[in-house]
Amino acid sequence: MANFKPLTQKHFTMLKWLVICIVISIIAGIFGFAGIADAAAGIAKIIFVIFIIISIIVFLAFKKIF
Repeated sequence: MANFKPLTQKHFTMLKWLVICIVISIIAGIFGFAGIADAAAGIAKIIFVIFIIISIIVFLAFKKIF
């Protein structure tokens, strides 16, 4: 069995930025700053897609190990 280290804050950096962008987008949308809301939502979408791709790659890599 492989020695796995527990997850740390470092592992959740991308998800943290995703949540920050979504919150900025929602707050900017509420206050009527459409340009900022659109930009933050676009960044959040890009980060989410990157996260999904990396998650799939890591899942397939660990699947081959076991």
